Amino acid sequence: MNILYVEDNKADADLTRRQITNDIPESSLTVVISLAEARKHLFPENKFAIVLLDMNLPDGSGLDLLVEIRGQNLPVAVVVLTGSGDEESAVAALKAGADDYIVKRQRYLENLHTVIEIALANSKTNLNRKKQTLNVVYVEHNSVDIDLTKRHLSTYAPYINLKICFNAKEALDTIEVDDDNNCNYDVLLTDYRLTGMSGLELIKNIRQIRKVPIAIVMVSGQGDEEIAIQALRLGVDEYIVKRTNHLYRLPSLLLSAYQRYELEKNRAALLQSEERFRRLAENARDIIFRYEFSPLSRYTYLSPAVNAITGYAPEEFYADPVLGIKLVHPGDQHLFKNILEYFDKPLTVRWIKKDGSIIWIEQRNVPLYDENNELIAYEGVARDITDQKIAADKLFGERILLRTLIDNLPDNIYVKDTSMRKILVNKADLEVIGKSEE
Repeated sequence: MNILYVEDNKADADLTRRQITNDIPESSLTVVISLAEARKHLFPENKFAIVLLDMNLPDGSGLDLLVEIRGQNLPVAVVVLTGSGDEESAVAALKAGADDYIVKRQRYLENLHTVIEIALANSKTNLNRKKQTLNVVYVEHNSVDIDLTKRHLSTYAPYINLKICFNAKEALDTIEVDDDNNCNYDVLLTDYRLTGMSGLELIKNIRQIRKVPIAIVMVSGQGDEEIAIQALRLGVDEYIVKRTNHLYRLPSLLLSAYQRYELEKNRAALLQSEERFRRLAENARDIIFRYEFSPLSRYTYLSPAVNAITGYAPEEFYADPVLGIKLVHPGDQHLFKNILEYFDKPLTVRWIKKDGSIIWIEQRNVPLYDENNELIAYEGVARDITDQKIAADKLFGERILLRTLIDNLPDNIYVKDTSMRKILVNKADLEVIGKSEE
């Protein structure tokens, strides 16, 4: 793995080289002391997997190089190193497209290899996302800004597809939501100053009135804090001011706004799904459970039905990880010596309730594996089938009794189907016809 380290402090560079050589022996570290020298290594042909970038350099800020890297869509991870306690600069770096950052505090180098691993993973994820088209509605009345934005994105972020609308009304007519609540665009990029309806009024209409599921980025020509606060209160995901190099920041800002909005939307959908499952589970007559093996072997969920069926409360199972095995009748415990045999198929066993009575349970276990195919948990459903078992045993006994009576009657007894084939005979009939039952 080739690493480029942009750092003008020789002591920091030497310490970092020793640490990386020790922690990542398969890596190759190249140290440069200026932005100009870094540009020669990165452009036009990049051979590095990751860039470690100091914020303060002799010929400018590390953020300038970061903006160029992201503006030219260079497939490289970037970790920004900031001065002690300079958290504000770190946040600015992440906004500009850094994959991670590390603050130069005491013993910071000990965690550097972990930060590099995370940054490489983040970079790979972001590059994969950039392979997909990001459909953006851009609302702007200034033709010069429209032209500059279109030309910049077509050069540096071709994965962003712009639909230009010159006013809010046109944007509202363009943005549609289908019956499944899916929007036909991924991001709304709107200027604050629009003809007719303002950018803030448009956002209010989209977020509060129509409730359109779309990420929103507002761009403004004036760095007015009050406008930014109003926009964020109305539900804007990102806010950017038209300053020098703001177009270089725009692609990563649009992408991060979309990703954040989708994350929040998915999280809300997951919470809704979990709530729906909880209501179903808590009102189900069957026991629904989850048992995990890592980091500790234990029950992590049991539905309230467990109390009605076994007499034990869910909390008692949480406190005693082997209570589920203790419930099993001694005559059936051998079935659980290799639980793997009984995954994904019904298992019928006897349980001993808290009051000592015995019930019949039909249990189905579904295994859960991790990415290494290691068993980490199983989920399942357990149903009380005592009444069905008693009825089935009674019916079986009655059939045995009836067959015994038929076989011991001296008269010939048989049953034929519609094709006149014998399908049941007694012993007396077999003796007459001289054939076996088979």
